[in-house]
Amino acid sequence: REELMQRLASVEKKALDALLKDAGKRLGSARAALLKAELDSLAAKHHSPRFWAKEVA
Repeated sequence: REELMQRLASVEKKALDALLKDAGKRLGSARAALLKAELDSLAAKHHSPRFWAKEVA
């Protein structure tokens, strides 16, 4: 299960930022910043192209 979570789990940046902001209220800003730095060092970032289309009249 842990191996699958490492390969498949993902979190959107906005959701992670909100979670860290909430944790900062409970942990304090210094510990929240440390947690963010640790998560950033472990994160594997992937970008995917997005195509937005809009009907033109």
